[in-house]
Amino acid sequence: NNEDLFHSELTATKVNLISCESLKEPMRLKAKIRYRHPEQEAVAWQTEDGVLHVRFDKPQRAITRGQAVVLYDGDIVVGGGVIEIVLNDRFSLSFAFCRTVLSALFFGNVIVISY
Repeated sequence: NNEDLFHSELTATKVNLISCESLKEPMRLKAKIRYRHPEQEAVAWQTEDGVLHVRFDKPQRAITRGQAVVLYDGDIVVGGGVIEIVLNDRFSLSFAFCRTVLSALFFGNVIVISY
């Protein structure tokens, strides 16, 4: 099913930022997931552990783990990383929550959650 190939969010590791020190706040950029793939509108940010998160405005076809994602601000290369995890809209929030909980458990932290 071709629809299964489309995803709207990814995480990347081995991040190398060129034009800034970090992306602590979400930033509107363009992202490219393959050499011949056109740049696409996205929002990118980093979590405290340095993992890069990219959420595309429109789902992208065949985002592939192990390939590079490159971020652009106009003609300026912001940086990039190696695609680690590919997410659908319906999984992104639950995955982000699980990752936070697992990271906290791994590092021995305590999390208090309130609604």
